[in-house]
Amino acid sequence: MVLSPGLLLPLALLAVAVAAVVVVRRSFGRSEIRLAGGEVAVRPGLVARMVKGAASQTLALSEAQAVRLLATREGARFAFFGPDRDSPLLVTLARVEVEALVAAAEAAPDSAWTPRARAVAEALRDRGEAVLQNRQTRTSGPALAATYRAAGLWQLAADELWPTVLALPDALDHALDLHAGERHRLPTVTSLGLIQALVALHPQSPVLLLDYARLCLVLRNRPEARIALDRLVDLPDPPAAGVHWRRVLREKRRVPAPPSKATMGIEVNLPSHRVDGSDLVVDGRWRVGLDWFVAYRLLPGFWGLPRRLHLLDVWGAKHVIMGDALDWAARLERAAPHLCEVHDEGLLWPGTGARIRKIRRHGQRHGQGHGHGHGQGPGSKEAPR
Repeated sequence: MVLSPGLLLPLALLAVAVAAVVVVRRSFGRSEIRLAGGEVAVRPGLVARMVKGAASQTLALSEAQAVRLLATREGARFAFFGPDRDSPLLVTLARVEVEALVAAAEAAPDSAWTPRARAVAEALRDRGEAVLQNRQTRTSGPALAATYRAAGLWQLAADELWPTVLALPDALDHALDLHAGERHRLPTVTSLGLIQALVALHPQSPVLLLDYARLCLVLRNRPEARIALDRLVDLPDPPAAGVHWRRVLREKRRVPAPPSKATMGIEVNLPSHRVDGSDLVVDGRWRVGLDWFVAYRLLPGFWGLPRRLHLLDVWGAKHVIMGDALDWAARLERAAPHLCEVHDEGLLWPGTGARIRKIRRHGQRHGQGHGHGHGQGPGSKEAPR
């Protein structure tokens, strides 16, 4: 027998042990967030305090110099940058009373808000808390998907938005909304398949073309990236990062700083890094403009939070940055808004393959009817899957 009586007890003990590890991991990794008197305080979890030596942080919201939304596969966070702080104060949206946080944050001066953070705050205040907690009166479709996406609930956002995109594949707004959430949930190769199908339908979208080129560069498919970037720079007012990537590839320029070296997967002699305006300063000797980089990758740690960050340059080389990974992600995205996260694995349910194929078939019909090629993406050949 496959499950003999003698195996039941060991299997039960194993299941209990796994459940205990999961509970301990979540309990010890959870941060405590408090709002009082116009201040937000974050006390790191036990693991962060013991392993990383992380200390509690407090910031008066009225003194915030910048407020940004950091969206990663780990969820969405508000990043508050104070006047004398090198590191931002990160507040996880799903673990606080959202309306109270937004109300307190709006006491900060208007100059503290980027347009993106302001839009997210308004969406959470207007629909978010009520929608997420009151299922009887909740809305549906794109409005609810925007709320879920702002809260970092990628799976729920996808479930709400996919039917709309499949019903209205030619609507660019819905395509951009879908991509904005799915790029955090989908692994790199799957995300490339989705954006390839969307680009075939919307070949004039600079947002989609830039991200298509980004994923090709991450996967080191430079010929396809060059084709996408050639089309991107022909559009009105192309993104500055895309123009720089195209110039680097055409001139075969090298990154003016060495990448990280690894021996058998273990990084040695890691350089130090700091952000100075729009430059990354490496070991105090090299200054590299952040437009040399295309994306970052958060490496997961066993005890919850990411343990390390890889910054990927235009040639696909990785630069390992030591320190708090989420802290670095927030600083990099503030200094270089074109940067975003990519990752190589993820649990997908339900699968997206059939949905992507439906969009691709519609793109093929769209291309044949309007003379845009064969719906294979910016190039004449299909990108790797």
